[in-house]
Amino acid sequence: SQGAPTLESVDASGNLAGQWGGGIHLEQTDATLSDIRATDNLADYGGGGVSIDSGTVVVDGAWIEDNESLYFGGGLYVYSSEMTLRDIDVIGNRADSEGGGLYVYQVGGSVEHGWFEYNTVMHMGGGLSIQRSDVTIAQSVVVRNIAVDGAGLSIYDCDPTLHHMIVADNFAALTGGGIYAFSTQGVWSHVVAAANVTSNYGAGIY
Repeated sequence: SQGAPTLESVDASGNLAGQWGGGIHLEQTDATLSDIRATDNLADYGGGGVSIDSGTVVVDGAWIEDNESLYFGGGLYVYSSEMTLRDIDVIGNRADSEGGGLYVYQVGGSVEHGWFEYNTVMHMGGGLSIQRSDVTIAQSVVVRNIAVDGAGLSIYDCDPTLHHMIVADNFAALTGGGIYAFSTQGVWSHVVAAANVTSNYGAGIY
């Protein structure tokens, strides 16, 4: 979709995309989404549930569950955009490369009141993967996700703000059971990393 659409009470389920956005794909758009569901979708490249590319998007209420991407963002993929994500549940999504639940790259904006649980990735960022994106993640819970590095969330080459977060019970096969942070100087306040597990280094934070 392009332009400035408003999507309310949309249910996108059981779809297959050969490239981006198994359930919903938004490109070069100023969109507002509220009360959406994206479940059981598949995208080959990115955004198994929802893909956002080069836009300004507000999502107010979303259930993103059991989606899959073969590369980035099993649940949601956001690229080169301004985003506001509020009251989102991202549960049981899978990606092969990065961002089992949410993947953001060159993005500004915020995630508020997010719940990321049971997401899985074969590389970095089980719950969330944040790359080159100075975003704010606030009042959010990241629990029981799985990755090789950064099972809860991975942060790479950017300075995000983390505020009032719980990162708990995540498992990383190598490093960063809770949080994997590389080349970052972001501000973190009231972040709890508890009961995370890794086979090697930094069970809570690496």
